[in-house]
Amino acid sequence: MPTTLTAALPAGMLRVHIGKSLLPPHELFTFAARRNPRRAFLFLSKVLGKHLPVAPEKMAATHVRLAAMLPPDMPQPVLFIGMAETATALGQGIFEVWQAQHPGASALFLHSTRHQICDTEAFDFAEPHSHAPQQWLMLPPNQEFRTQLAKMRALVLVDDEMSTGRTLLNLTQLCLRLAPKLECVHVLCLTDFSSQAARESWQQNCQLPASRTALLHGEWEFVPHENEAPKAALETMAQATSPAPLGDGGFGRCGITHRLSLNNECLARWTRRLSALPTGAPVLVLGTGEFMFPAFKLALALQQRTAARVMNAATTRSPIELWGSIERRFSFTDNYGEGIANFLYNFHADDWAHTIICHETPVTSGLHALARHTHGALLHFGATGVNENLDFCQHRQI
Repeated sequence: MPTTLTAALPAGMLRVHIGKSLLPPHELFTFAARRNPRRAFLFLSKVLGKHLPVAPEKMAATHVRLAAMLPPDMPQPVLFIGMAETATALGQGIFEVWQAQHPGASALFLHSTRHQICDTEAFDFAEPHSHAPQQWLMLPPNQEFRTQLAKMRALVLVDDEMSTGRTLLNLTQLCLRLAPKLECVHVLCLTDFSSQAARESWQQNCQLPASRTALLHGEWEFVPHENEAPKAALETMAQATSPAPLGDGGFGRCGITHRLSLNNECLARWTRRLSALPTGAPVLVLGTGEFMFPAFKLALALQQRTAARVMNAATTRSPIELWGSIERRFSFTDNYGEGIANFLYNFHADDWAHTIICHETPVTSGLHALARHTHGALLHFGATGVNENLDFCQHRQI
């Protein structure tokens, strides 16, 4: 039976009409108010492990549920792409589940990015509604990778939410240039709020046989307050500076064909540390920005190996208002050198026995500030292993 949800946001009234949902809507998302003149609201996922802490086993179950929605007879090889910033872990999780279900199948995963990567070629596409509208696929320039990419026959795009589908349409058109043998495209997302007209337009312009599947389908309408438009227009995001490019750490941004393995020494150390805590002690494993999937895998492994109550979340560059489910906001200088504020929401140090911060960049003043605020341990994931900094950890003695 169709359901309508309403939220009286600071900038206006939001109504969400639920068409069908595999889970109760309140188990999938809640509402937030954001600082974005393009869209003054946000659907905060309760299964994504981004803005709100989520049990990693719940995230893993979501990956399984979405992977099961893919056609069983997709032509191979299959190209999986997770969307930055929020769906990088979701996409890679679905990729790994599909690989486990199809042993020996040929597939490639990568995720879009908003960062420049050394020794890659950049292919940009637009995300029109975002506060940071430019995204890239950063691809290794070597011929072997290009040959592999050109052989892809099925495309799977993974995002957390769809409203119009324009971003994924832009990406599909880019992929067709890079992989001209593509025969079909399948979109997976947590929530699809696109209208019937938007879905039909997307289908007509996709250029390939296409499907789009979500855990929840619905539509939204937002009526802004008359006096809010000028105020919202001032809430723009700072422009990025020109940071030094990142290297490819081999975690999926620039292409990976296998399941990601955790560093055994790091996992063993933290298993020992958490095993010394009382049963049910709360532990938070934080990803940073797009670097979410290694944090999820570490959180899941620690949950499975210890009696701690492990949760997973991530920092973000998305500015969200203090309203509704968002009660606290901590801002710190981004660790990617872009000069854009990053945020951690709803964190209180007393709520956690341990906080583990997973990052891919060298340690920066921003990461030091985040570690001080969370009393967290910094784990730098590099190509040669994981380096720890426990200087700010409230349990340094272990």
